[in-house]
Amino acid sequence: MRNGHTARSFCLLAAAMLLTSAANIVQATTQVNGSDNSLTTRRVGDIEFKLVRIPAGRFLMGSSSGDSDEQPVHEVRIGGEFCIGRTEVTVRQFRAFVEATGYKTDAERAGWAYTCPLPGLHSHQRGLDWHRPGFEPTDDHPAVVISRNDAMAFCQWLSVETGQEIRLPSEAEWEHACRAGTTGLFAGEISAMGWSQHNSWGCPHPVAQKQPNAWGLYDMHGNVWEWCLDFFSTSYDGAPTDGRPRWSVDGPTDGVSRGGSFGNPPGWLASGCRMGTSPSARHYSNGFRLIRVVKDVGAPEDVSERLPAAPLVPVRTDFPRPIFVGTEKDIRAPRVKPVQTKPGPPFLAPEGTKNVALGKPVSASDEEPVVGELEMVTDGDKEAVDGSYVELGPLLQHVTIDLQGRYEIYGIRLWHFHLEPRVYFDVIVQISDDPDFIADVTTIFNNDMDNSAGLGIGMDMHYVDTCFGEIFDARGIRGRYVRLYSNGNTSNDLNHYIEVEVYGRPSD
Repeated sequence: MRNGHTARSFCLLAAAMLLTSAANIVQATTQVNGSDNSLTTRRVGDIEFKLVRIPAGRFLMGSSSGDSDEQPVHEVRIGGEFCIGRTEVTVRQFRAFVEATGYKTDAERAGWAYTCPLPGLHSHQRGLDWHRPGFEPTDDHPAVVISRNDAMAFCQWLSVETGQEIRLPSEAEWEHACRAGTTGLFAGEISAMGWSQHNSWGCPHPVAQKQPNAWGLYDMHGNVWEWCLDFFSTSYDGAPTDGRPRWSVDGPTDGVSRGGSFGNPPGWLASGCRMGTSPSARHYSNGFRLIRVVKDVGAPEDVSERLPAAPLVPVRTDFPRPIFVGTEKDIRAPRVKPVQTKPGPPFLAPEGTKNVALGKPVSASDEEPVVGELEMVTDGDKEAVDGSYVELGPLLQHVTIDLQGRYEIYGIRLWHFHLEPRVYFDVIVQISDDPDFIADVTTIFNNDMDNSAGLGIGMDMHYVDTCFGEIFDARGIRGRYVRLYSNGNTSNDLNHYIEVEVYGRPSD
């Protein structure tokens, strides 16, 4: 198992010598290496981001010849296309983020990071961060000394700037893209494709200097480790098989890195190789690569029945006044997304989609709320003030909205109580035609990591409630009733609902 900095392989002795706002979005499409994959360019100001469109499909994930954490080998089905960065995020791109936001990385806040001054000797070095990584980086070097927290903050910024959903790849998406249709240890001749311990001279190199894989992606093997969304587990037993990230794991919630680095022997650059490290860890060989979520395409077999075929447009959402910006509170909850401080990209759905929950009847497991009336959940008032919210009793509670007709539902947005930053537990969102939610129930969101609600273990992340609410993608699921569960929050055991919007259009 490759887990944490103590398990990283040797770096060369030469490393010791080297260690002494509005978005303007432009899209252009070209063929990549003569394949059907296309290259898409996005710009934020004068900064360019190039992404390659990756096809849906099936592949065998893992390796029977690798470590135990790469087993068992299992089939994964990626149900839809996505775009992934042609290269790792560069110093130039990361600098644009820092200059636009004033963001301080984990390494900058801590004042130190991990390095490798001698082979096999990993140590702390003061003053090491993304713009002082222990060598002289050019704008085209991959950004390093980047924690998973830093990478996710970058993705959130770029999502806001581009109006697109930008995130880290899941492990399955990453490996699918890395393999590019191959089944061996590497997607080609490794010395020609990757910077490793054997040819790097102990430091990373500017991106796109080696050969790309068959889908036009550079440095998937080597150069720097790349963060993924998943949390690390020592086995693939119980891992998702549909391309989603794995967030329910036993033990510490270490983040996953992929691809190996310039400091590792070639074997660590294999397509199936993986490593677990603390999400706040900052290391001289950790960087990242972007995913842009594609929502305007179909998907194979049954998944396509739930995806809209019509062109997508932004769904109008009026946000309430912001009550707080960010949070300094110590919110003790596992796997919490970064706090949303800007509206983010618009939610996209087929033309004609609107809030179909406004004024619709609401019922609840707590028939006599502690505070407020149930009709407040769909009255259109989203302000976090007295007289605008419903407070249900402690423990697991739910509200159910009767849409009074069957709809294609594309999204559900929920506001709990955004007067102060809180995380609500066991948030489970379901759609059904059965008012009792016994038959034909579809769950579109579940962050219950220990099945305390008795509705199954969820893999979705916790989130801090803000004035922007939380949007759940329903992908055109048909139903009449929407049910939302919660089980207390980080401030108390009560359950709050300010407003629920359901974005849909009448079903045929």
